[in-house]
Amino acid sequence: APPEINFEPDGNSFLDTTSFKILSDDKSASIYYSLDGSVPDKKSIQYRDSITINKTITVTAIAISKEGKESIPFTTSFHKAKYPITLKSDYSIKYPGGGRYTLVDGVYGSTNFNDGNWQGYDGNDLDAVIDLGKIKNIKKVSASFLSDENSFIFLPSSVEYSVSDDGHNFKLVSDLNNKISEKDTKAFIHSFDFNADNISARFIQIKAKNIGICPEWHKGAGEKAWLFCDEITVE
Repeated sequence: APPEINFEPDGNSFLDTTSFKILSDDKSASIYYSLDGSVPDKKSIQYRDSITINKTITVTAIAISKEGKESIPFTTSFHKAKYPITLKSDYSIKYPGGGRYTLVDGVYGSTNFNDGNWQGYDGNDLDAVIDLGKIKNIKKVSASFLSDENSFIFLPSSVEYSVSDDGHNFKLVSDLNNKISEKDTKAFIHSFDFNADNISARFIQIKAKNIGICPEWHKGAGEKAWLFCDEITVE
């Protein structure tokens, strides 16, 4: 049988640098990889040891056995986050997206909640603080969420944005209530936008309120509701 290949970790989002390994189930196979989107072959870079990166990349790798059998090419992506983010609430290990930097890595999810780009909160609210690095003028803050009531995923009941210069004293600048009917059965994505007028800050806090439990009319009535976020953007 041809060798199989996998990455460890299999893609993630990171802040400064991240490292990964490329492994094959056939220990004697040679592994080759590319970082430019092309499918690697024997002329590509040969993998020797753990690779450390400091920018967003897509890696494609193949393993070739001693007998010359080739694995199926395997691809994964690593995304560099735009800002440091502190999560004050816990996301579900079932739906981590790309890990703790998912919400600021520039990657948007599809209406398929299982696409690996959504960070899911099981009955929990989302509470996060973004550090812009220095005090900046802010024009707009947006956070995008998934609604897929068939999969027990609901939009937040409200999204609050607060700002701070020191990371300790926050001032509420926007409180957006969700006005979209939760009975929409088709999966869709909705962005909660705050258009700021003459606001400057270094830290932005976002609190998105999970509806908590599935409503009475829902097939999962009384069970925990999911909140799925893919991205928070600051302009």
